[in-house]
Amino acid sequence: MFDIEIIFLFPFAVVFRSLGGFGIAAVLIFTAAVFESFVYLIGNGALDWGPVKHLRRSDIVSPARTATSTIRRVGFEGRSTKEAA
Repeated sequence: MFDIEIIFLFPFAVVFRSLGGFGIAAVLIFTAAVFESFVYLIGNGALDWGPVKHLRRSDIVSPARTATSTIRRVGFEGRSTKEAA
């Protein structure tokens, strides 16, 4: 986006003193349009280059389902003495 804007701003930088108020007004209008498009791109997420976050659905994971409620422990606790021997 910004490489084309530099092409348009370079001639202004070369002859800005001879353009006067009209040149400054034209560049300010152009800069406002570029800034507005930049804000629009940021708002739409066009400049988010990181990994996309996937949201988990809350209905899939139940708060009652934990490791202690779903994993069966194997050992001698809770068994009768006949099974342990």
